[in-house]
Amino acid sequence: MQFHVLAFEGPDPYARAGGLASRVTGLTQALAAMGFETHLWFVGDAHLPGHATRDQLRLHRWCQWISRSHPLGVYDGEEGKRTDYAASLPPFLVREVLLPGLIEQLQQWRVGRLGGERDVSGEESQGGQENG
Repeated sequence: MQFHVLAFEGPDPYARAGGLASRVTGLTQALAAMGFETHLWFVGDAHLPGHATRDQLRLHRWCQWISRSHPLGVYDGEEGKRTDYAASLPPFLVREVLLPGLIEQLQQWRVGRLGGERDVSGEESQGGQENG
């Protein structure tokens, strides 16, 4: 099972501004410590890697291109970050993370349920042979 937590604030000093950062960091660290694949997507420091792992927790720093122009913290340039975060992160997650994982799970389910290798359309695999 995967958890993807989206929050404006995060665990980095740049992204800590109030109580949200400590709560979301505590939640995601607890989930990761219990063995769940856990991802935290937050507005990140432009000077840190876009993606990193910290004690089983996968960190994804978003809006870094905007943060580069607003070095005073997560709420510096808030409107531009909020707009970019809301417009770009959900489609990216669906397209690059959630949908591929869902397709993989569906294929595994079909193989197990139907007892044969089938593609998502339900066609049985012919092992490289063309249908005639």
